[in-house]
Amino acid sequence: PNEKFQATFNECVGCAQVWKVTAIDNAKIETLPNTYSNKSCTNCVGGNQDNTFHFQAKAAGKSDITFSYFDKTVTVTIDVK
Repeated sequence: PNEKFQATFNECVGCAQVWKVTAIDNAKIETLPNTYSNKSCTNCVGGNQDNTFHFQAKAAGKSDITFSYFDKTVTVTIDVK
């Protein structure tokens, strides 16, 4: 509990979709503000960047986090000891 962790995904800048969290156990995991890095260009559409999701564990136990982007879905299991 209280440990911070992150997940980073590459996404298109200015596209119709961005990576987002679509399922999370808020009782066990706190969502912190995202950060963005490695932007391939400025004032553009169609470039790419890294979107980093930041989290903090709140309680012990297993919990899933699901991320979605266009037709892609990624689910990870977090096991807080």
